[in-house]
Amino acid sequence: MLMTIIADGPENRDGEHSSPVSGGERCCRKVVSVLFVDDTPALVNLLSGYLQKDGDVMVNTAFCVEEAIEKLKTVSFDVIVTDYNNKEMKGNELLRHVRNNGGTIPFVYYVLFRIDKYEEEAKKLGGVSFIEKLGPGGPGFLGLSTTIMRLTGRN
Repeated sequence: MLMTIIADGPENRDGEHSSPVSGGERCCRKVVSVLFVDDTPALVNLLSGYLQKDGDVMVNTAFCVEEAIEKLKTVSFDVIVTDYNNKEMKGNELLRHVRNNGGTIPFVYYVLFRIDKYEEEAKKLGGVSFIEKLGPGGPGFLGLSTTIMRLTGRN
């Protein structure tokens, strides 16, 4: 399932989108492209909507690690957000796959709760951040949004 909500203007040939700014003026800026991997459809839909609400982020979703790996073959992303504990394959398997294929995409783990041994393993593989899932509008959503913008230089 692909969910995209992009700023309200057309994409130009550099992959940038027009977006309104204060006073009704328009400017061009690059939209942050996020691959969000989680096996909980309700969370995927809710979080995708939250991240895309301002038009600064475009979320492409995958409900399992295998689907994410397939998407990575044809689409490039600025950030990957994944749960550690996906059904068939762990988030670290996705991280390992990306790193073994020369990818340097920042990885953010969006987890129900933090477990030191998983976090330690992820950091050794090059995982960037762990954000806890704390509910809509709570620190988890805001923390994830802030982390994505920081990692892509869009503070």
